[in-house]
Amino acid sequence: AAVAVTNNHGQTALRLAGSKGNINVVSMLLEKGAALERRRQRESVLRSPAVDIDAALLLEKDNEVTCLREEVIRLRSDNATLNKEVEMTRLREAEISRLRSDDGALLEMVDEITHLREEINRLRNDNATHTRGMAEATRSVKVKKGFTKKVKKWIMQRIETNGTSI
Repeated sequence: AAVAVTNNHGQTALRLAGSKGNINVVSMLLEKGAALERRRQRESVLRSPAVDIDAALLLEKDNEVTCLREEVIRLRSDNATLNKEVEMTRLREAEISRLRSDDGALLEMVDEITHLREEINRLRNDNATHTRGMAEATRSVKVKKGFTKKVKKWIMQRIETNGTSI
């Protein structure tokens, strides 16, 4: 493959890109199938700077995965919190609905209390009128009794002074 071609010094494009720190080119070459390692005659596998860069990329990706996992955990926690808030909101709405229906009953009770107060005031006024009437009647009776006694006394005096009867 063209990605495995070497220059006059035996360096692959992957090794050169890695030694220059060009991560984009390294990534592209790896996607196209560039070998991470190469064998020299009678030598063990040598690692190129590209492998180190690839390891750094893998570490970076691993860190991204870890961050994403943490974000998922946080979002799940937030979701649980939101679910609790939604449930609390539903409970509040149910309570508000119950209170509104109670308000209807309370309004009926307030109307009844108002009606009863009006009736009490009417009865008090009737009672006051009746009491005034009774007081006037009582005064009238007292006046009549007093008048009768005075008349009797006057008549008795006349009889005694004139010696006549009526």
